Amino acid sequence: MECPHLQQIAKITSPTCKENPTSQWSCSVCKSTKSLWICLACGVVNCGRYENGHAKAHMEDAKAHMEDENHHCVCLDCNELSVFCYNCDEFVINDTKEGHLEKLRTNLQLMRKYVLKLRTFVMLLMALMLMAVNVLH
Repeated sequence: MECPHLQQIAKITSPTCKENPTSQWSCSVCKSTKSLWICLACGVVNCGRYENGHAKAHMEDAKAHMEDENHHCVCLDCNELSVFCYNCDEFVINDTKEGHLEKLRTNLQLMRKYVLKLRTFVMLLMALMLMAVNVLH
């Protein structure tokens, strides 16, 4: 579905630096690491409606405190990279004119690759340290 709210709402193209690497993200409310969604208006990460529903609650709280009822209604699944609009109650297929979704998806994929390489490096370093300890004993 082509979302009429997307162009107005999607502002972020990269997760904020204050967030942990994607493999360590958790819901900003309950700290769950399952079914995480990033708000495309502000970048906050919360759990989806089939976990504890904090992503939807974030949108509802924002709607209750702002004049613009569409603000914070579009979010992106941090794992599957699909986009959902709560106001349309549909998954979104279009992108903004500036390509915000494509940029965010690309940046998330790059972050995942970086985290994977970092994990591999740490595991190799630990293995080398264990080998060194065994040699010394």
